[in-house]
Amino acid sequence: MNMQLYPWLKQRLKLVTNTLLWLSLMLIFLSRTPAIGSYEPFSMLFSLDGLGVQWYILPLSLFGAFLVSDFWCRLLCPLGRFLNYSLEMRAKTVQQMKKRRRIAVKEITHESNLSEGVKAGVAVQAQSE
Repeated sequence: MNMQLYPWLKQRLKLVTNTLLWLSLMLIFLSRTPAIGSYEPFSMLFSLDGLGVQWYILPLSLFGAFLVSDFWCRLLCPLGRFLNYSLEMRAKTVQQMKKRRRIAVKEITHESNLSEGVKAGVAVQAQSE
């Protein structure tokens, strides 16, 4: 089954994903153990080795996978959210750089037009004398 999600639900799940990403990063940095921040449900399903929270996430992700395609990857994966956030920041940076470049080109063009006008004015004055 492939259900379409409402936009408000996607926004709420994005907030949940951001929270999970933040929590996993805090667990990793505070404990200095990268494995403690991992809560990939499908690898835990096959290895049958996981922490308590992972066992609660597993039924949710399995149930969601029956209803929505790529449920975990699209909606709850912290790595996917981090990559999407990085791409959003990159797009904003590129957009700002293009905007600055356009402004700089306009200023240079404007300055060159002014300097050509000054040169033309001097040439007109020289011809009239």
